[in-house]
This record gives sequence, C-alpha cells and structure tokens, in this order.
Amino acid sequence: MSTYGSIITVLAVLGSLLVLGTFLFSAFEGIDLFNAFYWTVTVLSTVGFGDIVPKTPQSKMLYVVIVFAGIAAYSYFVTTVVSKLSEARLKNFFSQYLPGLGEKKNLKDHVIIIGWNRFSEAAYDELENNGIDAAVVVDDEAQAKALASKGVNVVYGDPATDKTLHEAGILGCRAVIVTITSLEKLLIYLLKIRGVRGDVQVITLSRERKTDEILKQAGASTVVDAYDIVGRLLASGVFEPLAGEVLRDMTMAKTGLDLEQLKLSREVSIYELEQEGFKSKILLVERGGRRLYIPDRDFKLRKGDTVVIVGEKERLRFDLKKLEERD
Repeated sequence: MSTYGSIITVLAVLGSLLVLGTFLFSAFEGIDLFNAFYWTVTVLSTVGFGDIVPKTPQSKMLYVVIVFAGIAAYSYFVTTVVSKLSEARLKNFFSQYLPGLGEKKNLKDHVIIIGWNRFSEAAYDELENNGIDAAVVVDDEAQAKALASKGVNVVYGDPATDKTLHEAGILGCRAVIVTITSLEKLLIYLLKIRGVRGDVQVITLSRERKTDEILKQAGASTVVDAYDIVGRLLASGVFEPLAGEVLRDMTMAKTGLDLEQLKLSREVSIYELEQEGFKSKILLVERGGRRLYIPDRDFKLRKGDTVVIVGEKERLRFDLKKLEERD
C-alpha cells in the first residue's frame, strides 16, 4: 500500500472509532451526543481530562478498546507522516545541494561508467565534450557525495547488483565502461552486466595482456590496454614528439583535431565528396569485415560502410552532415 493510501486508511479508522464511540458512550452512559463526542475525542487522543468518567461496565470496556485503538492508530499516523516529510526533505536537500544523488535524469542512450579514477574522469569528460550523457556508478559513499557535489550524475551502490545497474539505466544505455583495476571485481561486474543485459557494448581496461582473453570471455566487447597506449605515447615523445602531440590531440574532443566514426547511408565517391566541400580526411573504411586504410579519391563509398574520419573539430560538423545525407 502507498504512503498516501496508508494515511487515508488510518484516518478512516479514526473517524469510524469517533462515530462508534460517540453513539455507544451516549447509549451506555445516557448522555447527550455532544458530550459523548467530546468524551470520545479525549479518549482517542489519550488526553483524558477526568471530567467525565465511565460508570457502567460496557462504557469501561469501550473506554479500554478505544484507548488502545487510538494509541495504535495515532502512532501509525504520526510515524507515516513524519517518514514522508523526512523523505521529502532529504530529496529536496539532495536535489539542491547534491544534484547527482537526488532524482536521476531520465537517461536514455547514455553511457554507464563503473568506478572512478583518472581513466573514468577522462572518459567522462570526453563523453561530455561529445554531448553524450553518462552515469557514474561507485560503491563508496564519500566518493559518491564528492562527485555529486561537482554535478556528476552518480549512482551510489554495488555494481554487482541488479538494483544498482537498473538505477544507472542499464536497459536504456548505449554502452558500459568499466575502469575497475581489480581483476576479481572486474570479472564479477562483467558477468553481472552480461546477466542483466546481454547485448550491451562493454569496454574495459586491461592491466596484463594475458588477461585480455579472459575478460572477453567474461563479457567484455572491447579490452583497452591502457599501459600499452601510454607506453607508446611516452616513447613517441622521445623521437617524434610532434606526432605524439597529434595523437593526444585526436583523443580529446575539446579542440584541435578529432576523430569521428559513422555508418554511411549514401553511396558517393571521395572525389564527389570533395567537390561538395568535404575537407576532412577518411582514415578507414570497413566493409564486410574488411578494412581499407586511407582510400584513394576515386574510391566509391557504399551504404552500410563504416568510416573513420579525422579533421578539425569545427570542420568535422559540416563534413559529418555531408556523410549523413541520404540518397
């Protein structure tokens, strides 16, 4: 039963006791209805001024019944109302001071990030810069409050439970990113995610190459070897620092160069695109499981091809519209 339903029930019980007590006290004690009503109210509220006392056995028994029933009904009524008011005040506090822990956005087609560290923070910022909503799941209350105070949409709970995953919107999300470094927890989370939703894309970190296959068997769609990527960028800083800067720039959506991927809905050659004003560069075309890197200008793009393009961020918006046009 809902809270409001419970309150209405208690009020109905109190009203019934008030009517019943008024008529019975009047009959048993031979007093008028007004005094009987006054007496019933004082008994129900357990005030009992003592100006009217029961004299007959029937009145005394009725007095006992109404006292106990009144105490129970009043106690339940007060407890329910106070609980509802406290809940409302807490929701108001969280929505005002800790928005991420208040009422959740009605997220859909978002990304769930499990765990919070430097990898999570970078992923969250990148998603935000690309206009993609994200929900961060953490199992540490202090960390959840800290993130919420910064405006992060955070879900506090155990990622290995159905309840927490559903609160994060697992059924409506486009992907899940898991940045937990503990292999034991990572495997548990992957198995749970797959158990709740088998078709969702799951991207996770790898600490050792020997565990990559295990993570994929547990449910990871993509395993990112962060240490390998970072190591290569560090090395490039020694003998090709400019190339390293370009690579770092392409991984961030804020400024400079950016990468975009999309599936084509038209057939057109790269030369025809250039004639239409297309300035970005197509780095990769994937068709039927085969990949072609840096295709020639006379290459014919087909419907259903997946392409990866690179270009200046502001220019990419125009070029993406060209690629998204339908025949």
